Amino acid sequence: MRTALSSALTVLLLGITPSHAAKLSLQYEAYLSGFHSGSVAVTAEISARRYDLTADLKSRGFIHLLIRYAAHAESRGRLTESRVLADRHRADTTWMREPRWVQNDYKVDGSVTNATDPTAEQDDRDPVPTALMAQTLDPLSAVLHLVRGAGTNGATRCKDRVPVFDGRRRYDLVVSAGGTETIDGPEYSGPAIRCDVRLERITGFSRDPWLPRSKTPKVSHVWIAELAPDLPPQVVRIEADTGLGTAVLKLTGMKRE
Repeated sequence: MRTALSSALTVLLLGITPSHAAKLSLQYEAYLSGFHSGSVAVTAEISARRYDLTADLKSRGFIHLLIRYAAHAESRGRLTESRVLADRHRADTTWMREPRWVQNDYKVDGSVTNATDPTAEQDDRDPVPTALMAQTLDPLSAVLHLVRGAGTNGATRCKDRVPVFDGRRRYDLVVSAGGTETIDGPEYSGPAIRCDVRLERITGFSRDPWLPRSKTPKVSHVWIAELAPDLPPQVVRIEADTGLGTAVLKLTGMKRE
């Protein structure tokens, strides 16, 4: 459940690449089988060459009674025309009342220095080898890369494989195009590009997950749309299988400065 919830909420991140510095705040609400189960607040400050992302996540309703999940994540790095290059990622979380944190620092050569509490051994998971950390992105930076690509050329670019290391787990995000569909939501209604995202596990996952691991890889569906003529496309909806049912995350508010 923790992996599924984190993955689903992570995919909310936006891709804005203005020629001047800009700040955008987005609010999302999550529903599990129709019940309010989480809230996500995302803030991005992005210029032509730099980005600074934050995400605050919190479980709600009966899910909150079960897992008491909350997280604050920050990522910053550099942008080129075609690449997202992370500098640092930090995530502080609470899971079932227990505090946890990870931090990744990225060197120019692509290697990653990682620190965690608890350690992999204390957390009953295999440690990720240093070689597998190299040339990866953190989850926030990875989704920024994906949505930038999808937003640039529409569904034709909604195809990629991005290596991700979230501080504990090493996986790939495998993205394929799902066509264009019509979305009906509280903040946006209209046509949206659908990208299908599959999380391909590599190593570092818990040996004793909260919910049994499915044998079949699950695909999350992400819809990206243009909210305003002067803004690049943003994520407006996501659907993902969490193991307890289908989670639906909807854009409910936007503010720009």
